Amino acid sequence: MNLTEGEIGLFFTFNGLIVFFFEMPLVAYSQKRWTPFKSMILGALLMGLGHLFLNLPLHWLLVIGMYNVLISLGEIINFPFGNSIALSRAPTHLKGKYMGFWAMMFSSTFIIAPILGTRLVEYFGFYNTWFIIAALNFISMPGFIWVRNRWDRPIKGRDQAELSAL
Repeated sequence: MNLTEGEIGLFFTFNGLIVFFFEMPLVAYSQKRWTPFKSMILGALLMGLGHLFLNLPLHWLLVIGMYNVLISLGEIINFPFGNSIALSRAPTHLKGKYMGFWAMMFSSTFIIAPILGTRLVEYFGFYNTWFIIAALNFISMPGFIWVRNRWDRPIKGRDQAELSAL
């Protein structure tokens, strides 16, 4: 896809509008309807499908539009819950450290992802890179299930009833 500056601008504008209009309603809906882990699994699924959509032989506008919708909705549904899980899992006296580590981990992805992504494109091309990134999204789904299953184990100093509410 050889997009012009204007087309790239439309892509980012569309993404911003999706987030602006849908983030708060979707997060509120997700909190009422699903557990944090179900939201994270659904978000990973949507993001994986978005990356797969980039390899479909369709008109570029449809491909970019569907990618944008799927990725935006996946991020909106997935990302807020990782933060809340880290906070709820922390013992009271370590909440600041847990959130600091979460912020450091999340921020490091903005450094690591572009480096790894450009290497993937360099060695495998865009077509295969989108499959690899989609596969990583799909692989994260059983990872979330594994973490959720371990979640039920008691934590020293935490009440089991408090944990089951998460």
